[in-house]
Amino acid sequence: MCRSLRVRVDFPTEYPYGHVGLTGVVLRGKGVRITSCRDCGNETILIQDEVQLVQAIGLAVGAAPTGLTGEELQFLRSLFELSQAALAQRLGLRRRATIAEWEVRRRIFARPHEEIGLRLLLAGLFREFVIHSDRCFLTSAQLASFEKFVCSLADGLPRTTADRRNNGKDSARLCLKRTSRSRAW
Repeated sequence: MCRSLRVRVDFPTEYPYGHVGLTGVVLRGKGVRITSCRDCGNETILIQDEVQLVQAIGLAVGAAPTGLTGEELQFLRSLFELSQAALAQRLGLRRRATIAEWEVRRRIFARPHEEIGLRLLLAGLFREFVIHSDRCFLTSAQLASFEKFVCSLADGLPRTTADRRNNGKDSARLCLKRTSRSRAW
């Protein structure tokens, strides 16, 4: 700012949150403050609890029931602070270009069941880079939602013959194991 005293402060009830990298995200409520100088025209936008907001958006994107889009994958990759090459390596892909190709697709896979493996790997990255980081600001309800999502993914995995005989108890054990490793809040 230019140190002018002619400053206007607005609290919009709706704010299109385009710089997060996702289309159609609109913030509602009083969590956005826009300060603008009437003399020099500079504008400052402050978003309350923005780190928690971005993490919550990442959780919502990762746990969405619809097919994962390239834009969403790119958002998650940026949330994890990974390059395309690093994400490709983490996913066991040989080419960085595969991630680049996925990120421009409207939908990464044609059918939702084809992306279960990718979503499990992304959930593991979310746990590593968000939940187990010293910068996790998610609420206990959001963490519980994440664990429920991971369990639902595990339930969607193809069953082995042994697992079918156990009536899915192995999947339940996998979820309990993951939950017990989660950070207590």
